[in-house]
Amino acid sequence: SQMGNMGIYSDIVIDNDTIRVYNVHLESIGLSPEDYGFVENLTNTGQITQKEYFKQGSLRILKRLKDAYIVRTQQAAMVSDHINNSPYPVVLAGDFNDTPASWTYRKMTRNLSDAFRSGRGTGQTYKGAIPGFRIDYILHSRELTPYNFQTGNQKYSDHYPIWVWFNMPTD
Repeated sequence: SQMGNMGIYSDIVIDNDTIRVYNVHLESIGLSPEDYGFVENLTNTGQITQKEYFKQGSLRILKRLKDAYIVRTQQAAMVSDHINNSPYPVVLAGDFNDTPASWTYRKMTRNLSDAFRSGRGTGQTYKGAIPGFRIDYILHSRELTPYNFQTGNQKYSDHYPIWVWFNMPTD
């Protein structure tokens, strides 16, 4: 559902300091069971030729990718603008539904750092039907110091949990 995703922020007081924590879920590609079947098998079980099946499946998925990309760029710009006006240091966590090579990631990390860099490993966070991608992030203002970023292996959903510790800025 386009623009059906949400975000929230909370201002958290820690001693005499305040940080603003955002949690977002940006637009997903929204693959259907038919799309997953196409990607996983690339086989035609219907009445059309293999060439036509490949063409239809490819075009359908490309359209979904394009539509989701357009919505995510709008969402990322809106969140980024809001973060840029925060009076407090920021932690941004969530499912971006996009890789570190994406425009969305570059937009979000223009003024924020990626806490993943304080840990180890490949960072795969998506374990669904097409696994292997890092699409969940914890970003932060540069005055916060992250350490010990981790990706869990718990199976609560089609994403692995991620977490990190932060040191607050010193005066």
